[in-house]
Amino acid sequence: MGARRERMIQRIRGVFLRHFYLWIHNPEYFWDAIWQPIVDVLIWGFVGMYVASTSPSLSVFASYFLGAILLWTVFRAGQHEVTFTLMEEAWSRNLQNILMTPVSDDEFFLASVLFGLVKMLIALSIVIALMAVLFGYSIFSMGFALLPLIANLLIMGWAVGMLVNALIIRFGRGLVAFSWAISFIIQPFACVFYPLSALPEWARSVAALIPATWVFEGMREVLSGKELSLGLLALAFGLNLLYLAAARMIFGKVMRTARERGLLTKLEW
Repeated sequence: MGARRERMIQRIRGVFLRHFYLWIHNPEYFWDAIWQPIVDVLIWGFVGMYVASTSPSLSVFASYFLGAILLWTVFRAGQHEVTFTLMEEAWSRNLQNILMTPVSDDEFFLASVLFGLVKMLIALSIVIALMAVLFGYSIFSMGFALLPLIANLLIMGWAVGMLVNALIIRFGRGLVAFSWAISFIIQPFACVFYPLSALPEWARSVAALIPATWVFEGMREVLSGKELSLGLLALAFGLNLLYLAAARMIFGKVMRTARERGLLTKLEW
């Protein structure tokens, strides 16, 4: 059992290091991970400053905007890296080589998650420093409530990323652009910058099914000086675990079908 676990760790480490070395030796990959969070911080930070300047009672909205940007960066990093790692193998014509190795789908997924965590921590460090320097804002004002909020958004990002991978493998590389668009499609319904009550009735039904909705509702509670609702956390975690299990099942089925029909070769450029 120990030797088996060691071999599994070596395979995960191998996939992780391949993408890590590729990332640090290609500056454009590094820039791709941080440019959007930086732009979001500047836009919404200045919007928050303007809103606060119109009325001191609205100053809390600046913290809502900046907190939302940072947490949404977590989701986007989780989703993007799960998808991008697989697509990078296809773009570099290495996907067939990976499939001929003993690396399992779960091991490849875990390596993608670990690599994504490294990139996310670097991006978050830059964003947090930028918020502190330009706007005097510290996300750590949320205290320990920050940890379960981040955990929920990471799990949601992994589930969405795995589902997007399944769709790309099943329907072809024409859906690659969907991996970048999906976060923008979800965002209006995830109540990132506004409460659930601000949505029309039909949109609330959609938003209630998105774990991020309850994460950002909890974030606004904490930034308003209240305790983080355990009910909101439980609802977010429950939805996330359900979606992650469903995404894994769908991805596994699609991969089995793709191997049988040779669909994976169609992903390579």
